[in-house]
Amino acid sequence: MTRATTAASRRTRDLAAIHVSVKKLGMDRCTYEAMLMRTCGVRSSADLDVNGRAKVLAELRRLGAPHDPKRGRPANANNEPMICKIEALLAELKAPWAYADKIAQQMFGIAFVAWLRKPAQLRALIAALDARLKKKQQLEAR
Repeated sequence: MTRATTAASRRTRDLAAIHVSVKKLGMDRCTYEAMLMRTCGVRSSADLDVNGRAKVLAELRRLGAPHDPKRGRPANANNEPMICKIEALLAELKAPWAYADKIAQQMFGIAFVAWLRKPAQLRALIAALDARLKKKQQLEAR
């Protein structure tokens, strides 16, 4: 899969998540457009870039839209290698992204890995997942 294809599918997933959240909140078109304008200065979600989509999703969650733990891997292009490492550790642990989200909440008071912006936070999360993996491997070796 090429980088362009990955970005397009991520955009599609983000836009779908936005529209599902709007529907679950029962937001009418006028309120939705006002929220888009207030949050990102656009009238349509089609005009959002990756950061804008993340802001809108964060705002919708703040307004009460449920987080979909099946949504999967966060888009954090600035820290892509660390996100890949977290993804690999979760695969080894056979754990969903919601598991990493919960650890981020406990460690930093930040609800989702996608919202972590400081590399030090991601490194600490990687260390926590790595320690959990080592503990799991020790228990399985017995």
